[in-house]
Amino acid sequence: MLIVVVPPSISSPPKDTHIDVREFERVTLTCNASGTPEPSIRWYRQPSKEGKQKTSQRVGDKGEILIIHNVTRDCGGQYQCVADNAVKPFAKRTWDVRVAFEPEVKLANRRLGQSLGKDTVLECVVKGYPQGSVFWSFNGRQVGSSKKYKLEILQDNPSQLTLNLHIFNIQQEDYGVYTCSANNDMGRAHRRMKLYEHKGRAQASPTTTTSTTSTTTKPRNILSRTYKPHGVERLAPGHPPKGRAGVGHNRHGITDTGYREGSYNQHQTGPAASKHSDGTDSSPHLVLVTSSSKILILIISLWTVLFNHRISLCL
Repeated sequence: MLIVVVPPSISSPPKDTHIDVREFERVTLTCNASGTPEPSIRWYRQPSKEGKQKTSQRVGDKGEILIIHNVTRDCGGQYQCVADNAVKPFAKRTWDVRVAFEPEVKLANRRLGQSLGKDTVLECVVKGYPQGSVFWSFNGRQVGSSKKYKLEILQDNPSQLTLNLHIFNIQQEDYGVYTCSANNDMGRAHRRMKLYEHKGRAQASPTTTTSTTSTTTKPRNILSRTYKPHGVERLAPGHPPKGRAGVGHNRHGITDTGYREGSYNQHQTGPAASKHSDGTDSSPHLVLVTSSSKILILIISLWTVLFNHRISLCL
C-alpha cells in the first residue's frame, strides 16, 4: 500500500502578524495546520532583546489554540506555533503580542545638586504602550530645546524610552523642581525631581601655630672628662669597689697617671653643694682605682686624714 506523506502547512493565520491587547485582558491565539500524517502543534515564546530569557521557552499545551489569561505587560512579546509531522520542512507562524498599559515614570535621582555655572543632565525613563507624549516641565511650563536646554530621546525598546534634559550654564533662577510627564491612551503619570545648588566645602585658611617649648634644668652631676685610660674604673656614689672600703681624698683629681686637676673631677651644683668651715669643698669626687694602685690610694687616704682633718667617703 502506497502512503503519500505531505509536510505540514499553516492556513490560519496566513502570515506572521501582531495583536494588541489591553493589560489584564485575555489573549487567544489560533494556529490551523494540515499535513499527512496529521501534524502536532507546539507553542513557544521567543526571547526578547530586553528580557532575561535567552532561548525559546515552551508554553501551553499541544494543540491549535493557545490562551493567555489575565495578560500583563510582562507577557508581551513574540509567540510561535510549530507544526511537525516528521516530514520536513516544519511549518511555523509567529504572533507579536503587544500589551497596552498606562505609562510608568522612573527618575535616576529625586534630588540632584550642581554648582553655579556648571552643566547637568536630568534623566527620565518612561515605560508604556502605546507610547504617547513625554516631556519635561519647569515651574509649570514645558521645556523645549534652546540655548539653555537640550532634549534627548533614546528609544530603548517598543515600550520604553529615556528622555534626557541637558541644562547648560546653571544660574540661580535654574534651581527648583523639574517634572517629567508621560501620557497615552491608557493613562498618564509624572515624577518630580529637585535641582539645588551644590556648594563645595570651603577650604580652611592656613594658620600658623607657634609652639613654645620650656626647658627645665635640674641640678645634676657634671663630669668633665678628656681621656679614659684603659683599666680605669669609675666608682659611682654610694657603691665602693668590691673588696675595698670607701676611700677618702681631697678636691684634686686623683689618678694613677698624674692627670691634671679637672681631667676627671666631678662637680655637683645646686643645694647639695656645701663647704666646710675651713673653706674646703665637701662635694663628692670621682675616684679612679686600678689593681696596681692599692698601696698608693692607702697612702693618699692617710695623708688626707692627717692634713685636711676629714675623710670624704664615696658611699
